[in-house]
Amino acid sequence: SVGSNYVALGVPSSVTTYTLTMPGAAGALNQLPVTTDTAGTLGWVTAASGNTASALVQRDGSGNFTAGTITAALIGAASSNVLKAGDTMTGNLTMSNNNQVRLTQGSVGSNYVALGVPSSVTTYTLTMPGAAGALNQLPVTTDTAGTLGWVTAASVNTASALVQRDPSGNFTAGTITANLTGNVTGTVTGHSTLDLPLTGGTLSGSLTLNNAFLLLANASANTVTLQAPSSAFTNYTLNLPTGVGSNGNVLSTNGANPATLSWVVAALNGGNTLGAALTIGTTDAYALNLKTNGSNRLIIDSAGNTTYASKFKVAAYASGTITPGAATSTIVFNTINYDLNSNYNNTTGVYTAPATGVYMITVQVCTQIGEKGAKIVSLLKNGATVPVVIPGAQAKIVVPALVSNDTDIDTHSITLATIVSLTAADTLEVRYTGNTLDRLLADATNVAIHYMSFTPA
Repeated sequence: SVGSNYVALGVPSSVTTYTLTMPGAAGALNQLPVTTDTAGTLGWVTAASGNTASALVQRDGSGNFTAGTITAALIGAASSNVLKAGDTMTGNLTMSNNNQVRLTQGSVGSNYVALGVPSSVTTYTLTMPGAAGALNQLPVTTDTAGTLGWVTAASVNTASALVQRDPSGNFTAGTITANLTGNVTGTVTGHSTLDLPLTGGTLSGSLTLNNAFLLLANASANTVTLQAPSSAFTNYTLNLPTGVGSNGNVLSTNGANPATLSWVVAALNGGNTLGAALTIGTTDAYALNLKTNGSNRLIIDSAGNTTYASKFKVAAYASGTITPGAATSTIVFNTINYDLNSNYNNTTGVYTAPATGVYMITVQVCTQIGEKGAKIVSLLKNGATVPVVIPGAQAKIVVPALVSNDTDIDTHSITLATIVSLTAADTLEVRYTGNTLDRLLADATNVAIHYMSFTPA
């Protein structure tokens, strides 16, 4: 009846059903109802302007309150901070975590100049000069405390001045001491006191060419190149002889490292003119081997024994008794003991010379005499083309009469040993001249052919 005003309790347009249970008594002055549990039971709490843990914040009579840490996006300025619009700092500005001081263009553009700190640094201070420098001056430290001052660089040879190229890119200097890397693309006048002039000079130390070679050229631009092996190897040093040596000499090493080189006589293709005996061999207990085509051909051991490695050797014999089919016939030595090069045909009895040279031939024929008369063993050369009985290459016996009618006991041995010269592809046959009643005995009838050497020119 006092008036028409009222207090209303309403429900939101969208709500989940819940219950609020009022406090058991009226609250004190300025207290606020808050839920005390998840069931909606209300209780009274007091807000505070002081820094009270877990308390609601209430400004004091002047509108202020205190707190420990406030986490928020602040709008405005704090009285103890530097204003963004410009201010004066009373202390040092420290940029941590590699942050930079950036001087930007502001509204003009987004470019800036930044001052940053190296990733690794020893603390230092730079004190700027007292005034702006003149045109083209450079800031330099004037003491060890980091005080900066202005200096002018010069293209002329001015003592203690920084070097600046002139408009043509040049400058002058007295002495320049430096280690040069790369190639000089311009023109150098004179030379360094630590270098050699182009006209020549003397090195006082070693010359090392890393992964390069030494090129020696003549006036016609012909070159000789000295180069280290491309694969890994053990470093070594070669000390040259003290003299130039004699005509036909070659360099020989003593096998040490550093190695001492000396001049020695070498056998030359076409021969040597020595004026004295030439000694070839070893001075220790090792053999001397002469090779051709990768194989040992002549071996002389430390005791002087000689092994002649020739495969042109034949040894063969008749393994059965031979009955001559005519007064003169070829003896076929049907069993071969040795013929590495397959030069003897044990079916035809023909030997083919494998190389031009001198051959030693030994033939033994053991014959049972069937009829008296001459018995001859001879060598026939090229019998299938132009037969030639080699002069002097024969052995002969004459049986004037049979010992008895029992021919089995009338046995003679005929031996032929000779040296003949043959050309490659010549053929040889051993011929027997006697009687068809004669018998050439098995095992005791044999031949040996040995290639001795090349025919001298």
